Amino acid sequence: ALSAFPIDALCLGIDYEIYGGYPEEISKTKRRLQEENLTIPIIAKDFIVAPIHIAMLAEIGADAVILITTILGSTLEDLLNTCTLVGIEALVEVYTPNELRFALNAGASAILVNNFDRINNEFTPNQALGLRDLIPPNIITAVTGGITDFSSAARYAAAGYDALFLDSALVGSPPESSRPLVQRIRTLSRSPLQGMTPASIAADLSFASSSYYDNDVPS
Repeated sequence: ALSAFPIDALCLGIDYEIYGGYPEEISKTKRRLQEENLTIPIIAKDFIVAPIHIAMLAEIGADAVILITTILGSTLEDLLNTCTLVGIEALVEVYTPNELRFALNAGASAILVNNFDRINNEFTPNQALGLRDLIPPNIITAVTGGITDFSSAARYAAAGYDALFLDSALVGSPPESSRPLVQRIRTLSRSPLQGMTPASIAADLSFASSSYYDNDVPS
């Protein structure tokens, strides 16, 4: 069951062509969480480009959305304002220092640093480590891309990231290996500058097949 994994959020990829998911999986997962008496927030992962898209996701139960700076450009600020109006949180994805500065100037209060370069389709494992010191201390920070084991999670926690997105480390792994990994990562503390608080964990289910939601999560 979902309750067997001590995670703080679920990230659902709902673009079928890219992630193999559907928007309906948000409401479906929301019902599953309610059945298990869980209050885990759901983060919608999609290529959002318009306010109506955000409103629709809020309507079907998403608690937060990911806004991708490199895609949105000058429209980012308007979509952040839309998130405020409809009562949904926004994680703003960045990859470069310029994207980070742009997102902060647009009013982002939560930054998701992606180690994957969407423009050049390249993976840069230390990208998030290089950007961490550029993020003000009052901003919520998260990192995604390449967190597949305890040592990689420990590096980002030590750098002061508030949350870690686990993708291939969780999805598709047998419960006997993935559950202990999640439990061990939860023991990590962030750097002293950030306070000795365990890092939060989001399970990124973007690359799970749609059948994952039709069956019980292994327990």
